[in-house]
Amino acid sequence: MTWYKNRISRLIVGMEGELPYRHWNSDLFANVKEIQVPGNLDRVLTDVAVTIGTWERVVDTARLWSDEKTLNAVNHGYVLTMMFFCLQYPRETILSSLRDSLPINTSEKHLCASLMDTDSDYRHIRNSIAHGCFAITGDGKAIDFSDRNWRKQKSLAEVELDSLIVFDILMSAYGAKIAMLAEQGAPLDADSAALHPRQ
Repeated sequence: MTWYKNRISRLIVGMEGELPYRHWNSDLFANVKEIQVPGNLDRVLTDVAVTIGTWERVVDTARLWSDEKTLNAVNHGYVLTMMFFCLQYPRETILSSLRDSLPINTSEKHLCASLMDTDSDYRHIRNSIAHGCFAITGDGKAIDFSDRNWRKQKSLAEVELDSLIVFDILMSAYGAKIAMLAEQGAPLDADSAALHPRQ
């Protein structure tokens, strides 16, 4: 299992019954045979994957060598970067396109649909980020978000979980696309080959 799926599995404990988390599983898109992936996913995913992978290594290194104050600052940088690159940078149309193209009654379709619901935390947090209406709390353990009449405080762990779930959707959908192309014997473009080199 990948590091981000392992991390989601740890963060999701106690929230498995809540939306959108109840639709997540560690095998996203593994059984989806036909998928229409938005054309811009390759470019977006390259940016997101490189950024998140780099930060993940920074945090792991900081855990070994840093004092608590430095580690907290690094962790804030990590979560804020995750929040932007996973929840804001990829256009909503990527998730809505996946939702619309996935087979009915699949967990992947339900997961994308729950994220795209007009009153979902995902949609409100996107708006909060876009308008700069968020702030780390005084104790540094949570983020306050606001979007019109919606307000919510989420712990850093919850924000990381939300970010990683979207990251997993993007990575898993892309992996399904690569598997489908490989089955068809289709050539990979440069971005696809860079993200998923053939063995």
